[in-house]
Amino acid sequence: MSPNLGISAASSGVAAARVRISDLAAPLAIAAVVTGTAAAQGGYFSTSWGWTALALAWALGIAIVAEGGLILCQRGVIFLGSITALLGWFAASAIWSFAPWESVLAAERTLVYVLGAAFVLTTTRRYAGSLYGGILAAIVLVSTYGLATRLFPDRIGVFDPIAVYRLSEPIGYWNGLAIFAAMGSLLALGAAAHAQRLAVRAIAAASLPVLLVTQYFTFGRAGWLSLGIGLVAAICLDRRRLRLVTVAIALSVPGAVAILAASRREPLTHTGATLAAAAHAGHRLALVVVALAGVSALIAVAVAKAASTIQLTRRHRVAYSATLTTCVLVAGLAVLIVAGGPISLAKRGYHSFNVAAPKYSAISPTVERDLDQRLFSFSGNGRAQLWGVAWNEYRGHPWLGSGGGTFQRFWIRDPSADFDVHNAHGLYIETLAELGPIGLLLVLIILAGPIVAAARSRRSLFSAGAGGAYVAFFAHAGVDWDWQLTAVTLVAVCCGALLVGLPRASDRDTHEFSLLGAFALLAPLAVVSVVTLFGNSALAKSRTALEQQDWLRADQLARSASTWMPWSPTPLTQLGEAELGEGDAALARATFRRAIARGSTDWEAWLGLARATSGSARATALDQAKRLNHGVSGN
Repeated sequence: MSPNLGISAASSGVAAARVRISDLAAPLAIAAVVTGTAAAQGGYFSTSWGWTALALAWALGIAIVAEGGLILCQRGVIFLGSITALLGWFAASAIWSFAPWESVLAAERTLVYVLGAAFVLTTTRRYAGSLYGGILAAIVLVSTYGLATRLFPDRIGVFDPIAVYRLSEPIGYWNGLAIFAAMGSLLALGAAAHAQRLAVRAIAAASLPVLLVTQYFTFGRAGWLSLGIGLVAAICLDRRRLRLVTVAIALSVPGAVAILAASRREPLTHTGATLAAAAHAGHRLALVVVALAGVSALIAVAVAKAASTIQLTRRHRVAYSATLTTCVLVAGLAVLIVAGGPISLAKRGYHSFNVAAPKYSAISPTVERDLDQRLFSFSGNGRAQLWGVAWNEYRGHPWLGSGGGTFQRFWIRDPSADFDVHNAHGLYIETLAELGPIGLLLVLIILAGPIVAAARSRRSLFSAGAGGAYVAFFAHAGVDWDWQLTAVTLVAVCCGALLVGLPRASDRDTHEFSLLGAFALLAPLAVVSVVTLFGNSALAKSRTALEQQDWLRADQLARSASTWMPWSPTPLTQLGEAELGEGDAALARATFRRAIARGSTDWEAWLGLARATSGSARATALDQAKRLNHGVSGN
């Protein structure tokens, strides 16, 4: 899928081999970064951001040297500039933030997206096809591993007491894995329909049953809705939409059969199954999925052969389009009739969304055993409550927001908050609450740029797949916390950069940065990546040492984290905990007060101070902790 680099046929075999190896550098780099980040619990935790950012910075530096500088088209400048502006707005929000250290963390996460976009924009002009393939390969690899944990629980199974029996590995969150696989399905469909090489079409088609069954076992509803929205977007963005629709219909047959076969394996869809039963059912399903992957590959080849031999007239294409449109309309009408009409469906959906869904318990897994029932529920699982708190947060800070990453701080202050959550489960409402209208506008610009670029480049082989995946992500992000899953968002950002970076004949305005200028821009980002890596790593290791009651090691690591993170009260809070563990209450009191000086809204620092004091001082500190977190106990 890589474009020809202009090497003549008379070139030596060694030179040609070198070119082929160099062509693999960019896709292997992005595939390795996405795979590694996904394996680190989806990149949710801050300990992974420094490694990911450094890897991308290193790859970007090599790409800049190979290209002799940084060359961006006008669309690329706007896209990269909007993400960089969002990074800057996150960082700037620390000035007025309710919890400044949380805003800095949010900026550190966004740095990964800036570097990912920059790397793809730098390499897309020469390696668009191979980058597309690298992103898809990473998704397939991660999804295959995730599916294998379900099909081979006796070999590589992972029990998650939170997910219970919903597939989440290795992303760590079932809905995150669902949209991750859904984006892969759209990328695979685009490649199966439009790849120049027949082998690539076959391989892409073969991955679809794996991706769809992986998504099915997450038992997420929003993932399927987002897949549908992404598919509609892909069709609208594709100049050769009839081919895409034909391939989609043909490949939906083995995909649907795979999902049906998965749904019939009760030990894999019901909680409480024994390991032996789950393993037996999983092994049999694995054979079915492999067989259907082969069928999908054969179908893709057959459709490609047929398309090259059968020439349709304009009249035939119009008739075919009319038939497909009629079938879709009839199917949609039938669904509405069965549901009792659009008004009845809307009322039931609204009511169900605001009612809590059945709870799944690791202690009592027999509660609501059939996980398939989740797929037909409209429950928002508390999202209405989360969005209400986020809206109130915005109303209290209507111009600039409360500061990046602060939603959880407002959630735990709310007396109605009766479950633990970190994010508002909605990118747009959370951005509005934390960063105000300016932050939301930046997110909308990031969303719109690649879609407009894809609409203007519909002849491209990559517009349908990458555009559909990009739209699917932002549809899903509206109802979940995908932005905080670095691996998932990185895939979307790379798809967006691929769309805006595709060269067009009409491109005349380009912005060129010399090697010196490019590295002057890259160097500060690399330095921030190093600070992020060392600070967050030391903090996480200190927390682990505290859990193990290794007070001396926790003390040393907390001091190191405090050096790297002088803006955050968390290292000092952990240092105070270590000093308490060592029996030095007086020193701990002083440390907790230093932590409060850094972040007076950190309830953990106030609680630590309450534990280190007595009498009225303890009561005052405890009251402050309860004011900042209504769930704090006086014990």
